[in-house]
Amino acid sequence: MFERGVAAKSWPIIAQHLAWELSDPVPCQVAFNVSKRRFPRAVDRNRVKRLMREAWRHERHELDAALEGAQVRWAVVFLYVGKELPEFSDIRMRMRDVLQKLQRKLS
Repeated sequence: MFERGVAAKSWPIIAQHLAWELSDPVPCQVAFNVSKRRFPRAVDRNRVKRLMREAWRHERHELDAALEGAQVRWAVVFLYVGKELPEFSDIRMRMRDVLQKLQRKLS
């Protein structure tokens, strides 16, 4: 994924994606990662991942529709690279930006 995948960035979120044959009949499978080095406490890492998952749930629909229309399946990893605990509104705005960039790369 990290060697051959293509990145889309909207600080502090980076999305690596790769066209892939998925086992499930879904447009894309996603994973979320937060660095242990930046957030040593597990409770902080888990909070950031929860915020990213919720933002993904709210903003994913246009990308899913575009992937289904193009008959492509993607594997996507979202990385949080910021150093401070974010607010949900910031994460949602950045998730929207990065998903729009991913959608443009699909076209």
